[in-house]
Amino acid sequence: MVKKKNLAAAASSTSGGAAAKASSNLPKGSAPMLLPSSGAAGAAKFGGRACTRRLSDLRGVISSLEAFASQFTSLEADKVRLQKEVNSSSLKLKDANKIAAAARQEVDSLKEELIKLKERLKEEEASRLPAR
Repeated sequence: MVKKKNLAAAASSTSGGAAAKASSNLPKGSAPMLLPSSGAAGAAKFGGRACTRRLSDLRGVISSLEAFASQFTSLEADKVRLQKEVNSSSLKLKDANKIAAAARQEVDSLKEELIKLKERLKEEEASRLPAR
């Protein structure tokens, strides 16, 4: 008990801050609560410039987190949109490949038919020539 009072007294005498003085009046095991304040007048009640700096730092961190969250959600939306585009393009590519494969088969079939027709034409011409 004596040590705690001595520590509180030392803290208030070395820092001279209102927060240190207020903490010596708190019940055993509790910490001072910082209330939201507006401007330097409110910060002076809870520790002066150091508290104002901490609040400013916290506001900066919060602002950075908000910007990050906004960018993250925007990027997630872009990711979903791009995944849909990729899936759609992939399906279109598969369909195009099927059409191309069918066209190749048709070309091969037509080439075979053309070869057969040329052979038959040669045979017919050959059969007509000796008859003359």
